[in-house]
Amino acid sequence: IAVLIDRGSASAAEIVAGAIQDFDRGVVIGERTFGKGLVQNIVPLAYNTQLKVTVAKYYIPSGRCIQAIDYAKRHEDGSVAEIPDSLKIEFKTKNGRIVYDGGGIEPDLQTEKPYPASITIALMRQFFVFDYANKFYHNNESIDKPDVFEIAEEIYNDFIEFVNQGDLSYKTSSEKQIERIIEAAKEDDYYHLLEEHIANLEKKVEKTKAKDIFTHSDEIKMLLKDEIIGRYYFVRGRIKASLGDDIDVLTAVETLKNTEKYTEILSGNI
Repeated sequence: IAVLIDRGSASAAEIVAGAIQDFDRGVVIGERTFGKGLVQNIVPLAYNTQLKVTVAKYYIPSGRCIQAIDYAKRHEDGSVAEIPDSLKIEFKTKNGRIVYDGGGIEPDLQTEKPYPASITIALMRQFFVFDYANKFYHNNESIDKPDVFEIAEEIYNDFIEFVNQGDLSYKTSSEKQIERIIEAAKEDDYYHLLEEHIANLEKKVEKTKAKDIFTHSDEIKMLLKDEIIGRYYFVRGRIKASLGDDIDVLTAVETLKNTEKYTEILSGNI
């Protein structure tokens, strides 16, 4: 068995993944889960207010609690980014493998997934990808099968024109850092000395930012492909199209085919 998890895996999904891991019944692959292990009740109070009370916690066979216990550092989706070692408690699986609580379920095999670029996030959040898929669907009666369809340059150029007609607005990580530098320079009374250098840096960043839609075209095309395929073949089509590029699925297939590696992982030898 291979269980796929990511930062969005929460609650019941974490219980299942954690139980399989604790019994060494399967290999858990992906990212550390969300860490949602609380059961809460809503208590009505006076003046049309309510109180949320934690009445129970989720525990899995090894004795671990799923709930993340430190939310000081979070990802943008709300999941915990880091868990200090001092807050982790050691437990053991059925085969004696060491596992920890304090922050969801850690996978047996961690997969590397690059965080999307600022422009990619903005195109999704501001519905440019969604709206273009609607436009494409109304202008094209059909497309190739999900495992064949690709975003050709003609389609991507049309998408760029579509974006240029809109009002896309976003800040890159570099721009945010420059804002922090300006703020710090003003606090230290250095800004008058650095103003020219900062202005030049801002111009260079702005020039580079203008090319983002080309620089990050590969990941943007993947989102476009997924959204457009969904219009014609729905969820089943999206899944079918993603299988060939899904790092978790590819890792799972490779691991399940390699009996020796699979056994070594569950025995705690690697």
